[in-house]
Amino acid sequence: MAYIVIGDDDQEQLVFMQEILEELGHEVSAAQYLNVMVALAANEKPDVVISDFDYKMFAGATYANGLEGLLAIRESSPDTRLILMSALHRPEATAAGIEQWDKARVLEFKSEMEKL
Repeated sequence: MAYIVIGDDDQEQLVFMQEILEELGHEVSAAQYLNVMVALAANEKPDVVISDFDYKMFAGATYANGLEGLLAIRESSPDTRLILMSALHRPEATAAGIEQWDKARVLEFKSEMEKL
């Protein structure tokens, strides 16, 4: 199984994702703050990082959104698989090299996690 770091400022969503991934047998670290998620990924080199796009900003935040956080992780941990989530279409994510959202990917997500 995989070691996965997840990040979302919505505590309920974070707990929901963590429970599902742990039920699938993965080891999971969860971070409610983007800076913490990036630090975890830099220090622990997970197999996968899953991040929400939108984060509430707080004083001292280094990254404006999940995309910036994942791009920083890509630099420090190029072998880590990166997944960016959003309830909205994000053209800026596509322009940065993140695959455009495809509804079929939802069906593939569970089987991909089972393969890790």
